[in-house]
Amino acid sequence: YGIQGEVDDIVLERASKIGTLIHSNADAISKGVKTIISDDSGYSISPVAYASLNSIVAGLISPGDTVMTEVVVADDKAQVAGTIDMVIITKEGVILNS
Repeated sequence: YGIQGEVDDIVLERASKIGTLIHSNADAISKGVKTIISDDSGYSISPVAYASLNSIVAGLISPGDTVMTEVVVADDKAQVAGTIDMVIITKEGVILNS
C-alpha cells in the first residue's frame, strides 16, 4: 500500500468533504437560501465560489420548476443504487438532471 496509497486516501477524503460542502450549498441555493452553508469539515466555500455556484444553479432553474436534490435511484434487479445530485422537473413536465 505504502505512502502513495496513504496520500491517495487523504486526497479522496478531502475531495469527499469539499464535494459534500458544495452539494450542501447547491441544495440550499435551490431552496432559496441566500447565505453560505458551512459544516464542521474544516473547509469553507469562498464568496467567489459561492457566487459562481449560485449563478450555475440559478441558470438551471426557472420559475415554476420543481427541484429535488440527492434523489436516490435503484435498480433492484441489477442490485445497484445511487443518487442523482439534482433533478429538475420543468413546469411543462420535462425532467432534467445534472
